[in-house]
Amino acid sequence: MIRVHRLGYDSSHRDFFEMQHPKGLPYYLLLLIKSPADFQIDGRELFVPANSAILFPSGTPMSYHGREKFFNDDWAHFSFEDEEPLPEKLAIPFCTPISLPNIRQLTDYLKLMVSENYPEQLHKEKIFDALMRSLLYSLDSQRTLVLTDSRRQKHFEDFCRLRSELLNNPHKKWTVEELASFVGVSPSYFQALYKEYFGVSCMKDLIRARIESSKFYLRTSDLPIEAVAHCCGYESELHYMRQFKKITGLTPTQYRLLPKDV
Repeated sequence: MIRVHRLGYDSSHRDFFEMQHPKGLPYYLLLLIKSPADFQIDGRELFVPANSAILFPSGTPMSYHGREKFFNDDWAHFSFEDEEPLPEKLAIPFCTPISLPNIRQLTDYLKLMVSENYPEQLHKEKIFDALMRSLLYSLDSQRTLVLTDSRRQKHFEDFCRLRSELLNNPHKKWTVEELASFVGVSPSYFQALYKEYFGVSCMKDLIRARIESSKFYLRTSDLPIEAVAHCCGYESELHYMRQFKKITGLTPTQYRLLPKDV
């Protein structure tokens, strides 16, 4: 069970507020930072921007203060009984700012706990356990989302360059494994990211580029269909003809006979 010992919602402080815990706390401490703050954590200086969470294990020496005249945060002191602590289970990093896309979602859990924090509440401990557990799971979900988005964005420029190379050279014998190696990811992850970035699979993109390239040869040259297929990366004339008709609704010969202005 998660025991919530103390908590605060929408705590507001003025005049360059400072909090000190030189020997740490006997419990976990979760802070939801709503305005910029500077931390000293076991002798290390750390800036924490607004809309961040930071989690401390028990016994962590620290102090922190707002960077501005007005400081606002939510906080909770909590511990675990008869179970593996959830932060360790979820591998939530300690003493590290976690950017929150939706801090309001987390502060709402603390707001609910504050509203239930009165002696007459019959099921107070179970309610607090459920709400704190939900808060930690939500925190981990937002942390994972930010990490995933960051990793995806990291590859975007590489994918754009690779796609340009792919579309400008459709005649090459491209494979998913080769393309994935260029950006340093696994083939399965490469295919997932490619479709997410461009809305089409890499192989469909390649096929479209080959068909468009073949249209140019069909309209501007007298090359035999077999030669056109070869120039566009196809080893089989039959395979090329099937793909061409599937995409355009015409055979290559029918397309070649169309009026030039169509």
